[in-house]
Amino acid sequence: AIWLDVANQFTVNGSITANGTDNTAGQSAAGSGGGIRIHCNVFSSSNGLISANGGMYGTGPYNGGAGGGGRIAIHYDPAAQATANLTARPVVRLSARSGWGSIQRGTPGTIYLTDSSFFPGSATTLYGGQMMITNLTSWSTASLTSSTDVVIFPDGCNVSVTNNLELSGDGGLQVRGALSVGGAASFNVNAYAI
Repeated sequence: AIWLDVANQFTVNGSITANGTDNTAGQSAAGSGGGIRIHCNVFSSSNGLISANGGMYGTGPYNGGAGGGGRIAIHYDPAAQATANLTARPVVRLSARSGWGSIQRGTPGTIYLTDSSFFPGSATTLYGGQMMITNLTSWSTASLTSSTDVVIFPDGCNVSVTNNLELSGDGGLQVRGALSVGGAASFNVNAYAI
């Protein structure tokens, strides 16, 4: 687990990881993702990565299962964050994906933020995890592609994709509100669809 308490502004432009170990030895299972908690006044990032991913399953004849995703929570002051966003809106990759492979996928972990003022943003690629973001009722993007990660939006959140939506390989998307796709929707997945 990683626990960070920062009195003022916290900036991450590198990476913070608490990933589970991959299964590399026959019958053992992969490790689950860990926990990352950040508490600060203002969160800042220009190209950061915060991940608590589950480990991948093994390839032996009696391999164990993949690891479940971990937990990421970023707490900040909403008013201070809104002011900071006007100058430099954070750009950060958050990933709490599960390990995957065949039918032995783990369950995605959770991603919590105080509000939706900068995340998920307008990125065309989201990394895995269950969004647990206060007041996240809608999200829109130009296009969305997922080939390795499962993203789960909260109950009642409407997702709009202006152009194409493509899920392939082990990618997946779960929308518990309305889903609107303006272009082509392509589903070619092994273990998880929508």
